[in-house]
Amino acid sequence: MDTETQDRTAVEPTTHQPVENRQPKTLGHLAGEVCLEVHTHQALRLIWGRRRTAGKAPITGLIAFAFALNKIWQAAEGGDPYALWWLIKIEAGIEQCREYLDDQLQEAAFLYPEAEILEVDTAESEQPYRTRLAFSNPYAYRAAYMLGEYDMLVRTCYTLIFVGAGEPADLQTTVARAGHQFRRVFAIPQGFKACPIDRDDIRQNNERAQRAVELMGPLPEEILKSEALPLFVPADVRQLEEHGDVSSAGK
Repeated sequence: MDTETQDRTAVEPTTHQPVENRQPKTLGHLAGEVCLEVHTHQALRLIWGRRRTAGKAPITGLIAFAFALNKIWQAAEGGDPYALWWLIKIEAGIEQCREYLDDQLQEAAFLYPEAEILEVDTAESEQPYRTRLAFSNPYAYRAAYMLGEYDMLVRTCYTLIFVGAGEPADLQTTVARAGHQFRRVFAIPQGFKACPIDRDDIRQNNERAQRAVELMGPLPEEILKSEALPLFVPADVRQLEEHGDVSSAGK
C-alpha cells in the first residue's frame, strides 16, 4: 500500500535594589516552522497539482492555490472589497470541505473491525513526503490542514480495502469524491480578478467599478456596507473596518 524577554532584573549585590534592565527593548518577529507530511499519492498530487496534458485536465495544487490566494490577500490589504468577498468564499469552501471530510472519516471508522477481534492500524507510507510550508496568510495554512485530513481519509479507505472491511468500489468512490471537493475549493481563487478598486469606486459607479462588476459580478451589499467580514483579514484592514474608515485602506 502506498499510499521562547526573559524578564531579568539586575540586582546590586549590596543594596538588593533593582537597577535598570539593560536587556534590549525591541524584539524580532515571531517565527516558527510549519511542515506538512502526507502518505498517499493522491494527497501528494494535491500539493503540487498537475499541468494540463493532451489527455488530462490540470489540477490546481496547494502551492498554486496559496500563490493565487496571496494575491487576494494583498488586494484586501489595498482596500479591495472584492478581495474580502473572495476571502469569505474561500473560507466557506474550506469549512464545507472539512465538514465533508470529517463526515466521511466518521463513516469509514464504523467499518473498522472490532479491536477485540482484529486490531487494524491505519496504513502509513514507509517513506512519507514532508514539505516545509511558508505561506503568507492563514487561509493557505487552513487548506494545508485540510489536505492532511484528506490524506488521512485516503489512508483509511485503502486500509479498509486491504483488510477486506468495506466494499472497494464504495471506498474508492469516497476517495474520488473527496478529491473533487478539494479541487472545487482550490478553484475558487481563479474567479478573482485584481482591480485597483475600493468602496468609493463602487458607490460612485465609476469606470473601475463597472469593470470589476463585469469581471466578477455585483458586490454583495453586506460587503459594501462592511456587514460581513472574513474570519481572517490583514490587521490594518480589520481596524479600518471596525472604525468605519474602509475607503482609506491602502491609500
